Amino acid sequence: MLLGSIALLVKFVPVPWQVVGTGVLAVGAWALRSHWQILIPMARPTELRDGVMWGVRYYFGTIFIVALFFHNRPDILTATWLVLAVGDGLSAIVGGPASPPVPWNKRKKVYGSIACFLGSSLALLFALIWMGGSITGVAFFQALVIGAAVAVLESLDTPLDDNLLIGLGTSSLCLILGFFSGVPIWG
Repeated sequence: MLLGSIALLVKFVPVPWQVVGTGVLAVGAWALRSHWQILIPMARPTELRDGVMWGVRYYFGTIFIVALFFHNRPDILTATWLVLAVGDGLSAIVGGPASPPVPWNKRKKVYGSIACFLGSSLALLFALIWMGGSITGVAFFQALVIGAAVAVLESLDTPLDDNLLIGLGTSSLCLILGFFSGVPIWG
């Protein structure tokens, strides 16, 4: 979740450098190996076995993709980054072995999905305030809708990495629903 604190710098970095910076982080993530002591707590069991930090690679790769495609929307980049850090991070922490699995995926946990929903919703509201917006009833409802969608995306049993699903889902829904602008894409 600490990696999400970097997202708070987006507000102060000019747009071209947001893309360059996230690109550097994405390329740097490919050099990470799971046997490094500092990374062991973050590694998934398969990453420890294979020695490759796929989650971190997809995390920063997704942030780079969002920065590239939404280069004129630092608000969406910040929100997506915070949702990945907080929502997905809490899902991994809370969704332990004591939690029952969700019905559609035995590897994902109910408590983790609830934590992902709450963490993602709060991260979106924080991003809204951080980027200069204000919380209205509509924005609060949108944060809950996006948070619920993120929790579902995180829990799906797909061959795609959940970081990619969460990042692209969050950024797309923020744009479609007009989370920051108050104007949905259709209106």
